[in-house]
Amino acid sequence: MMIAWLLVLLFTCDAFAENSSSPVGRPAPEFKAFHLNGSVFHSTELRGEIVLLDFWAVWCPPCIEAIPKLNRLQKEFGSKNLKVLGIAVYSGTSGDVRRFMQEHKMEYMVVLGDEEALEAFGVIGYPTYFLVDPEGKVRHQYVGELQNLYDLVENDIKLIHSEIKKKEQTP
Repeated sequence: MMIAWLLVLLFTCDAFAENSSSPVGRPAPEFKAFHLNGSVFHSTELRGEIVLLDFWAVWCPPCIEAIPKLNRLQKEFGSKNLKVLGIAVYSGTSGDVRRFMQEHKMEYMVVLGDEEALEAFGVIGYPTYFLVDPEGKVRHQYVGELQNLYDLVENDIKLIHSEIKKKEQTP
């Protein structure tokens, strides 16, 4: 029984398969989720921002290991138009997620997602991250346990900032 559980955990937590339904290069799908206070969250609330979407679950070890990196990204780039948004899926009630966030000192916004949000983005494993530019285009997808997650996202954010500056300077 324990081996079966470990196999389920391995394949749902860390999926590296190529996903043909990935939205990379296209406008980010709009979705609804729920703030932890129960109010409805609309993805359109983040238009004009660089957004790192983090599809995760409380039971996923690679998701938990990524929290300090995501905290650091929010802290270091939050003043430069970055919003890290955790989308908790299959993680219990808002109270369960709130307690988890406090225990793990999560310093970025988290909402409760559902199957519809997962399908819209073609998420096949956890964690899965999407970097969305201020125009709403999905620029990058990162899947699974990535030791260099911070560096990858940092470089991609700097590239987006560079492109924004070039556009602003072009008459």
